[in-house]
Amino acid sequence: ALEKFSTGFYIDFPDLKNQLKRNYKSLQILNNPNHKRHHLYLIGSLMNNAYRRAEEGKYDDAIARLYRSIELISQIGLEKYDIDPYNVDLDRIEADSPEMARNLKPKLTKGYDDKYKFISLDARFLLLYNISKFNEIAVEYFNNRTKFNNLLHSRNNSIIAHGSDVKTFEDYENFKNSVLDLFKLLTEDYKQILDATSFPQFK
Repeated sequence: ALEKFSTGFYIDFPDLKNQLKRNYKSLQILNNPNHKRHHLYLIGSLMNNAYRRAEEGKYDDAIARLYRSIELISQIGLEKYDIDPYNVDLDRIEADSPEMARNLKPKLTKGYDDKYKFISLDARFLLLYNISKFNEIAVEYFNNRTKFNNLLHSRNNSIIAHGSDVKTFEDYENFKNSVLDLFKLLTEDYKQILDATSFPQFK
């Protein structure tokens, strides 16, 4: 897509010129994993993808993308404290807080590569909350933990996850609004990012 944009083809669509220029900027960021805002734009792209799936009535697909958005939000939060959710350094956490390490270990699983990974999203957010009770994202999750756990449980029971339930528009709306609440706390530029990563609407 970035290669197509680089040819300046937006000239053929003057009514969409401004939106396509914003798309071009977002594609440059999405194609650069080392960009400091890469993950933020990836979340925006995933959320817009979810919105498009929902417009097609594919609520299970939409929720799957929103779930991945929450994973990325937790990942960004933990990486601020130099914690990789896919390679948790339990020894370092134990050195800082033996009690936290004891509570955390049952929430981790050891992969074939001998790296500790989180079993659940809930465990990620609880660690983030325990590390810094001033982290707005962690506080939002902790204060609404029952709601988020219900959402995550609902996703796990989806036909395209681990269960056989078919999700509804209401399920999708609840999930979307909750993810948006976290995204707003992650960056004050959330509106611009969502706009820049949304597809143009052709007449």
